[in-house]
Order: sequence, then C-alpha cells, then structure tokens
Amino acid sequence: MATQKLTDKAILAAKAAPSTRIELWDEMTPGLCLRISAAGDKQKKVWVWRYRALDGRQPRMTLAAYSERRGLKWARAEVEDLRVQVRKGKDPAGDTLKLKAAAKAQPLKTFNDLADAFISASEKGHWKPRRKQKRPTTIATEIAVLRRNVRPIIGKLRLEQIERSTISRFSTA
Repeated sequence: MATQKLTDKAILAAKAAPSTRIELWDEMTPGLCLRISAAGDKQKKVWVWRYRALDGRQPRMTLAAYSERRGLKWARAEVEDLRVQVRKGKDPAGDTLKLKAAAKAQPLKTFNDLADAFISASEKGHWKPRRKQKRPTTIATEIAVLRRNVRPIIGKLRLEQIERSTISRFSTA
C-alpha cells in the first residue's frame, strides 16, 4: 500500500487501465484513498477511507464520488471530522450500515407505501431497468399513471390483500 502526496493535478491526470481498478493512497491523510475504476471509456473516481475501529476492525467507508465540489480538500476535511468521531468511540461505517439495514427493514404495509418506495428508488437511481437510470420524464409519467389510475383503486389495500383476482376484479369494472 504505497502512499503518495496527492494533488488535484495528479488526481485529474490519474487513469486506470480498461477493466481495472487502482487505489491512490494519500500520504498527508492516513487512510484516505482515491479508487479509480475503468469501465469502457468511463473513469469512475471515488473517495474511500479506511480506519481502525476501537474493537480492532479495519472497515472501509465510501465517502463520495470525486467531483469539483468533492475534491481533495473536501476529502481531507471529511476524514478529519470522521477521525474525531472514531476517537469518541463511534463507528461511522457501522452506523451507515445499520441505517441502511433499518431503512430496508421498514415494513411496506399498503400499495401506496410500495409505490412510494418504487418512485424513491427510481429517483435515486437504485432502480435501473436495462441497467440505465430512468429519465425524469419517465418517472413523472409513472407518478401520473399511479396517481390517476392505480392509487385511487388499490392504494389503501394492504399488500397481503392484493392478488391477481383482486386486480382482475378492478380492471373489468
């Protein structure tokens, strides 16, 4: 794990070979790493921080994708803030995992809950049919169809009540 003094100029010039990933570790901020992945012609750059938790584990935490707003200066400041939390006994990566698990465990009770989760996932880019993010116009159309045609009829039904016969009963009406 060789380190180097990262600069904005070096980061912009760094490129990974096709279908590979490289990691540039910062000499000035221990544990800070810029991962560069190449998929086809695209270069994806992501800030990662590796630290030692109080229990001895060495988790990695993805901070953000590299951009003009999320440059080297931002990443170093973010790591310093997180390092203070670790010294106080917190586990930022573990806390993030717990929050994600809790969000996934939220029970979906009605069709409206399911529709809201679907729209939210579509807007955030988590739902990618054909491996492409949905366009805003597509999402707007889906929202309109749900609001106009589906939610008034089955929106308040509990998910366990919805069966094929329920849908066919409403579609023939």
